[in-house]
Amino acid sequence: MKLEQLIYLITVAETKSISKAALQLHISQPSISVAIADLESELGQKLFERFPHGTFICDDSENILEEAKNILNSIEKIKSMCARTAANKQGMLSIATLPSIESVLLDDIIFSFNQKYPDIHISSHTVPSDLGIKMLFEGSVDISTLSFYGNIRLPEDTYMQVPLIQTKFIGCIASGQKLAKEGEVYLEDLRKIILVNALNNVLFSGIHKPILDIITHTTQLLQTKSHHSMLRMCARGLGVAILPEFIFDHFSSEFSKKLTKLKIKNSLQPIEYRTVYLKSRPHSEELSYFIEVMKYFSGDHKAEI
Repeated sequence: MKLEQLIYLITVAETKSISKAALQLHISQPSISVAIADLESELGQKLFERFPHGTFICDDSENILEEAKNILNSIEKIKSMCARTAANKQGMLSIATLPSIESVLLDDIIFSFNQKYPDIHISSHTVPSDLGIKMLFEGSVDISTLSFYGNIRLPEDTYMQVPLIQTKFIGCIASGQKLAKEGEVYLEDLRKIILVNALNNVLFSGIHKPILDIITHTTQLLQTKSHHSMLRMCARGLGVAILPEFIFDHFSSEFSKKLTKLKIKNSLQPIEYRTVYLKSRPHSEELSYFIEVMKYFSGDHKAEI
């Protein structure tokens, strides 16, 4: 069995045509027909049914098609892993980070890291958690920052998980308003209030579902692009924002007299941010140091930077 036979198998199954597969792969139709025939002979099983209106995978061969796809996917992952290793040797570090981390911590992290490793280029991708873990598994990034609720963990035999921040969701409102004096609000009552929201406040996967439901279904919503502009709008009395507390604290020096925190009265689980990498991947000195810098700026000052 040869790799090109699996490629021909998959392409014919997807295009439902040997002629279209030949055009797509830039080879002759007879080459594909002979390769498929040889594969059928080797496996002792008919792979395709040929009709005037197309060529279709046999029902009994669907499992073979799926395994062929898995093999090609595994090969692509190996290539990607090798590419990442080569990139690291050439001075690259690729990360996936959440919008919330990017907006308050990433510039300090990269600046500090570059003081020790000025020749290492950082490639940063700001993505939600579900895409971040996908990119990590596929090998397109070295590490990924994810958000979790409760005791949720990734498989420990596959992933190394480094805790960064544990926080909770709060509301914030312009100081002096009635709700600010009360200092707390029920989650359901937020449906009756004008909400101010940043796009990057929703774009990270894992946002608490009851909060996401309120943000995405309220008819009284002021949408802005960043956490900073969201807090500025709140400070001007335009509405209430819901956000992780550590983001509010990051901007507290600017808004401490203008905004008041609101406790959300419901049993909302805390949110934990972790940086994650695959145990099976090469773990460079530069990557280890980058993680230590992340821990430092996330509040774990045990690291010697």
